Amino acid sequence: MPADDGGRVPGLAGAGEQRYLADMVRAGSPTPEQARKRAEEDYRTLLPQGVATPDNILLVLQADGEPIGNGWLRHGHLPEVT
Repeated sequence: MPADDGGRVPGLAGAGEQRYLADMVRAGSPTPEQARKRAEEDYRTLLPQGVATPDNILLVLQADGEPIGNGWLRHGHLPEVT
């Protein structure tokens, strides 16, 4: 699914962020508020240019045209390895 003019992928923006936050809470974040702050910081740090951030691929998984999940691949280029 392509990004919109704002660089966000429909189905990933918002919903993906909410799933990420929920995962952090399940993983033991002390409070939902701390998880939200950490999620916002992670998105800002890891995707400073949104979906246009180099070396990242953001995917929206669909079934029958409806988003059902997402994937995020971050390429780690290692000299002489990748």
